[in-house]
Amino acid sequence: MKKRLKPLLLVALIVCTTLPSWGQATTEGSDFWVTFLQADQDANHDLKLELTITSRTNCNVTIENPYTNYSQTENVTAGQSKTIKLYEGNVLAQNARQAMSRDGKVCYAVNSEQKDQCALHVTAKDSNGKPVKISLFASNYKKATFDATNVLPTTSLMDEYVVQTYTPSDHGGVGATQGSHFAIIAAEDGVVVDYWPTVATTGHSANTKVTTPTLNKGEVWYVWTGKKDGEPGDLSGTRVVARDGKKIAVFQGCPHTNIPYQIKQRDHIFSQAMPTAFWGSRFVLTSSKERKKDIIRVLALYDHTNVFINDELVHTFNFNANPKHYFEFVIGENGDYANNGSCYLTTSCPCAVHLFMASQEFDEVSNGDPAMLWVNPIEQRIDQITFATYNSSNGVTQHYTNIVTDRPELMTLDGTSIASDFKKVDGNSDFSYAQLSLGTNATSHTLKSAGSTFIAHVYGFTDNESYGYSAGSATVGRQISVNDIAFESGEKAKGIDDAPTFCVKDTVIYDLRDISGGIYRIVLDFGDGTRKDTAKVHGQASNEPFLVTIKHTYPSPGWYDASAIVYGEEFCTQPAFTDTIPIIFRVVRPDTVIGEVTKDTCVSLESYKEKPAYWDKLIANGKIDTVQEHCYDDVVLNIITYRRETEEYKDTLRGWNEVYSPYNGYTYYESTDVVDDSLNTYGCTHYIRYYVDVIQCLDMSFSSDALSLCPGENVLVAYTKSKGDIKDEQGRFVVPGLIDTIISIPNYNTQIGELTLPTKDLKTPGYYTGTLTVEDKNCDTKQYQINLIVNYPSDIFQFKFNNVLAVYQNKGYQFTTYQWYVNGMPVDGATSSILYLGQNVTFKEGDIVFVMLTDKNGMTLPSCPQILSDIDPDMDNDALNQAPARKMLINSQFVIRKGDTDYDIYGQKVR
Repeated sequence: MKKRLKPLLLVALIVCTTLPSWGQATTEGSDFWVTFLQADQDANHDLKLELTITSRTNCNVTIENPYTNYSQTENVTAGQSKTIKLYEGNVLAQNARQAMSRDGKVCYAVNSEQKDQCALHVTAKDSNGKPVKISLFASNYKKATFDATNVLPTTSLMDEYVVQTYTPSDHGGVGATQGSHFAIIAAEDGVVVDYWPTVATTGHSANTKVTTPTLNKGEVWYVWTGKKDGEPGDLSGTRVVARDGKKIAVFQGCPHTNIPYQIKQRDHIFSQAMPTAFWGSRFVLTSSKERKKDIIRVLALYDHTNVFINDELVHTFNFNANPKHYFEFVIGENGDYANNGSCYLTTSCPCAVHLFMASQEFDEVSNGDPAMLWVNPIEQRIDQITFATYNSSNGVTQHYTNIVTDRPELMTLDGTSIASDFKKVDGNSDFSYAQLSLGTNATSHTLKSAGSTFIAHVYGFTDNESYGYSAGSATVGRQISVNDIAFESGEKAKGIDDAPTFCVKDTVIYDLRDISGGIYRIVLDFGDGTRKDTAKVHGQASNEPFLVTIKHTYPSPGWYDASAIVYGEEFCTQPAFTDTIPIIFRVVRPDTVIGEVTKDTCVSLESYKEKPAYWDKLIANGKIDTVQEHCYDDVVLNIITYRRETEEYKDTLRGWNEVYSPYNGYTYYESTDVVDDSLNTYGCTHYIRYYVDVIQCLDMSFSSDALSLCPGENVLVAYTKSKGDIKDEQGRFVVPGLIDTIISIPNYNTQIGELTLPTKDLKTPGYYTGTLTVEDKNCDTKQYQINLIVNYPSDIFQFKFNNVLAVYQNKGYQFTTYQWYVNGMPVDGATSSILYLGQNVTFKEGDIVFVMLTDKNGMTLPSCPQILSDIDPDMDNDALNQAPARKMLINSQFVIRKGDTDYDIYGQKVR
């Protein structure tokens, strides 16, 4: 195969809603952790990863990787979506696993069952720095493969998940599958995770307990089944549990799958797993608009869970007889259920339900391909959400949303009523559903119920691509509400500062609610030596929410550590579990003194700055009423005195080379901020703050080595500034007769930096000396000499035949000696103007070649390097150039012999 040359480039691949009644946790938030999973491992197409943000208020969103120093902040306008393009490129490792630069926007793992630092932290704040709630969505695109997911905020992350992927397929029905995979992100430090893979992974056998090493916040543990012949490797049903209740996020999917198994066409799937605490027992299933069939998987956590569709028992899980933790069926036209567009599904224990868009051959339509989305349980309804739609990079996508609500007359989309679009749900007439087209534009939309609640998902497709995800939902698990203050399962106990306060003899109302079902008993410990044991009545369905209200009175003031112990082993027997929800609060009397400060206590400056209004009241005559919580009108006043720390700011002290401080008697030799402390008149610390400005002459140094560059390139030069200050952020760079220009000096007040020299006009190879002039802020102007070497251009030589390189002699150069280098090593005997490796020996793909040249004046310079790469044979049909060649010396001249014909080194026939 003929080769071609191209220049060698070193490229760095850079890659807000309320809950019904009493809860406030949703998929909107101000803090998120996200990572991506690799798409179809096709070496011919780029991988494109994006984050899309929607918000109901203007905000600033920061995306960062805390381990690579990557950070960018984007402004998001209320009611509009903002898409952040994270990575585009195509660098493949030899085993076809997608590789990428480990710098910059690192956002997905490469190596299975190894600790990695590839998560992105996303935070949202308003212009005053206060957290703002947004919705976050992630998309994973590679040509003809596309999927997306909504991302859970950190506040909704929990410690337990069950993975749902799909049976991975091979290409064309034969060969190795690309397996399935999931990734775990630690959302806090000191996280250890146990998981039990249902199939073999790259490092562990199926159904064995695997324990990760300790992960710190933002670290990732990636699990892949690997590419295997004849072994699909579906990780569905894999249980993932973080120890000690630590928060983690789990992302799941397949690089390549056909849905159903081996039915064309293929796509990848990508979704964030929902914590088991937010699973439900009641679901409305709706088919996809403009498609005929969808696949549904019901994922069970507990053995013997029953599945009902329209009140008909259709499946009972038996993990001993069938180890699969999921039950699969078809909905839609000619499917098992939802032939009219909807059906009602209930389970006897909490389950997760996922909808999979089917492959074209199965769906019998010509648009769309596999995609995966979480179906929100009825229990997790919300009253408002702002979400985004996606267009794939391959073309315009048609977008849709499916909505389920009990009050269609209250529903609006983007402020317009959609009540007339709803139909009754088959199997439960209490609910109605709608399938709405959202057009072809990628934009944001707002769904709202003015007085009730709903669930919704969004999806879309082109000819060969689909995506789908939940538009958003509540994330309410087991909760105890104490006087309308929620305490959640998995939540750390509220600290003293934010613990609620109740009054003596007031009635404290406990609302015990488990909306997901599966709970049969709750034991409430009031923290005062008394308990209340409550359970569902006999015969009450296990999938019904557990709702109990208990009233209690505390006769004495004090701190109370209450708790609720939740039991779930009667209806959902395997595995049995208990869960303790901590509840801490304070009971006070009218005359209770809160936060008393005595005359012997100094209020710290930090505490004063935290609550200045509070301490300003104390300053008034040194006396104030300390009662912060008024239970009744007839309060008793308590008088206290106070002492507090103070501070003052002094002017800048300035001097040449050294500065003496009259405040502390020290002499300073470098500029610095100073904080001196002493005792004030109250006997508390008094801080004096000032700045010492030591004036020095500029001292900079540049590398003495000559800088090497190719013609037409600018060059980067590093410098060290040991002292002094540059007057401006610029200097003057001069190469006599060739360059005279003002240049920028970035980071001019740092000790170490680098700047770009405008050397692109130096196009003639040779040795040059430039002068950089920098104005000293305090002293005389400084000049620095920069030595430059301009190498010969990269096209000084080229292929003449498939195994012969030749140096041009017609570009005005006259060379006397040559030495060729391949992959950094000199080639023995290659000291002529041509490089010939031998008869029938061709260069290798990826070889890096340059030649050291000496001209008639004795100047020796290298050429810029070149890299060999394939060229499509159809681009050159010259059969002669495909023939083997050999080098010969005839009449003191080199010629190339091909068959019976001789050519000079430029390809001209000479005999």
